[in-house]
Amino acid sequence: MKTLYVMLPLMLCVTARAVADLYVVPDDGNKTPTSTALPVVNDRNCKVENIKKIEDKAAREAFAGLCLRRGEFVKSKPIAW
Repeated sequence: MKTLYVMLPLMLCVTARAVADLYVVPDDGNKTPTSTALPVVNDRNCKVENIKKIEDKAAREAFAGLCLRRGEFVKSKPIAW
């Protein structure tokens, strides 16, 4: 019974590692925008028409993500139903 307490954490670690290895996504080689300078994040540049003008796909996706995350978090008032 004592060996079960020793072996169980080891078995869990090995199992977790095996499951994690199954879900590894292959790298496509061009995930980060390196050659394209991103425009300034503001209301005018974050319009869809202006985002579509960015030719580099990785840069366009990175800039669109920055546009989605701009602004401040405003907590809503609690509602009593």
